[in-house]
Formats: sequence, structure tokens, C-alpha cells
Amino acid sequence: MEIPVLEYVVKFLAGGSIVVGVSYLAHKGDTTLAGILLAAPIVTLTSSFIVGNESGHDALTDTIRSDIVFLPLMFAYLIPLYFLLRKTSLNANIAILLALMIWTIAILAFFRYRHWLGL
Repeated sequence: MEIPVLEYVVKFLAGGSIVVGVSYLAHKGDTTLAGILLAAPIVTLTSSFIVGNESGHDALTDTIRSDIVFLPLMFAYLIPLYFLLRKTSLNANIAILLALMIWTIAILAFFRYRHWLGL
């Protein structure tokens, strides 16, 4: 099934709007609201509609199961990033890259040992 280009454009704009909204709120000083928007399941909600409509119920439930499993791994990024920014004088971009590297290691470890979870 071929997806029209316009659908890709709409999906791209929806994702970009979230990024712009968080950036705007953080820039204006409302970091609490920016954090809430960032933590909101907006991407999951949007993706759920798309996967459910395009791939069906079974694909959506499998995707949700994966979301549940991977959600704790988000902390492998957020916690190191928080402490790198608060406890060091690193440039924010370097801290983000280091936290992303830690997250990547956590994901690789997860894939290496996922059989322990029966996945």
C-alpha cells in the first residue's frame, strides 16, 4: 500500500510542531509547561492513530507492548543528562551527546539480554 506524499508532509509537520512548541515554551521561560509537553504522550498518541489506521489492531497492540517495555529506558537518557547539566560545566550539546551515548548503550544491552524478558 503506497502512502501519498501529502500524508508524509502532514506527519512531518505534526512532529515538527511539537518540537517548535517545546522550544518556544522553554525560550519564553515556561519550562514546566515545556516539560509537560515534552513528557506528554503526543508522539505515542499520533503514532497510535497512524499505526492503527494503516497497519491494524494487531500491529498497534504489538507497538504499544514495545512502548511499555522501552519506556523505562528513557530514564537512561534523562537522568544522566540532568546530572551532566547540573553537576558539570559541560556544554549542553556535549552533555546531550554523552547522555545519548549512555542511552544507546542501554538499548544495546537491552537487545543483548531481552530474552530474559521473554521478548
